[in-house]
Amino acid sequence: HKDWTDIFHEHGEGAVELGVTPFCSALCQVHPRLNLTQARVLFAGFCDGMGAVGVNLYGFCSIAEAVAIGDRAAAEFADLSAEDFAALHSTEAEGSAPEEEVPVPVSEEPEVVKRHLSRKELQQEGVYQLEESAAIPKSGGG
Repeated sequence: HKDWTDIFHEHGEGAVELGVTPFCSALCQVHPRLNLTQARVLFAGFCDGMGAVGVNLYGFCSIAEAVAIGDRAAAEFADLSAEDFAALHSTEAEGSAPEEEVPVPVSEEPEVVKRHLSRKELQQEGVYQLEESAAIPKSGGG
């Protein structure tokens, strides 16, 4: 998807991978219905599942496509149930900023999101609950 590729490169400023802040900004630009919490758990789920510290273009487009399909597909990247992923939206719904202001300056972010966190660390910080039986399905490269 050319628009998604352009957005990735715009936020990545030439980088091969996006860190949490540019990833969240880019993904929320592609899908304004997402809030920062949902974008952060998608980032953490992808990085933890891939053993990466950032999201590359292929990963970004895969996540964006999953979000376009719906919460169930997106939730697989976050290693959450669709219900838990959707519930993350309601936790920020009352105080969410207009689309143009979605990215929160780093200085205003809670300490928990200032560094890359694994799903386990996010669980310990209370961002979301892990399900022991949940697993990210292996895809055949498509």
